[in-house]
Amino acid sequence: MRDGGELDVDGQANGEVRDPVALGVVQGNYTLQPAQSAFTLVQGGQGQVEVAVVRQNFTGAVTLSLEGNAPLATSPAPDKIAWAFNPNPAAGNSSTLTLQVGAQVPAGQYSLTLKGRAQGQPDRTATLTLAVQAQGGGGNGGTPVAGDRRAAVSAPFNNVTYGADRFVAVGEWGIILVSPPPH
Repeated sequence: MRDGGELDVDGQANGEVRDPVALGVVQGNYTLQPAQSAFTLVQGGQGQVEVAVVRQNFTGAVTLSLEGNAPLATSPAPDKIAWAFNPNPAAGNSSTLTLQVGAQVPAGQYSLTLKGRAQGQPDRTATLTLAVQAQGGGGNGGTPVAGDRRAAVSAPFNNVTYGADRFVAVGEWGIILVSPPPH
């Protein structure tokens, strides 16, 4: 493509347009931003993380996936961490990642990578750290009272509800902690 030659507006003396801004083309973009970068779930527990799809001049659908050093799967299994995004692909500005930790998943810290794919765009990623705690053990070495499934946890939790030998707690950044079902 040729532009105006020596006196062209993009400052190129060769007469070729190489700068898409000179053509008025605006390149779209998006990023992935999880609501929190780290959270904790107990073995046998489930939790959700809101993932924002921050768009700049881009309206296409973004297909989301999850990778990492954890034993991941797309369907529940005792020794896997099942994951699903809803909606997927994300056509709007957010999607909810649901994680379900199998009761036999080893306790420990896992580094997860959220991956976004969209037509005409390079893949985008964001990182998330998941700490899996053993059933019955609390954070900070807490020990449950004999016959009681309540335990100390390492993060501050509010709105703790107890009943039927189970508990549900809502913590900072929307972390939800649910006790495993009694055996």
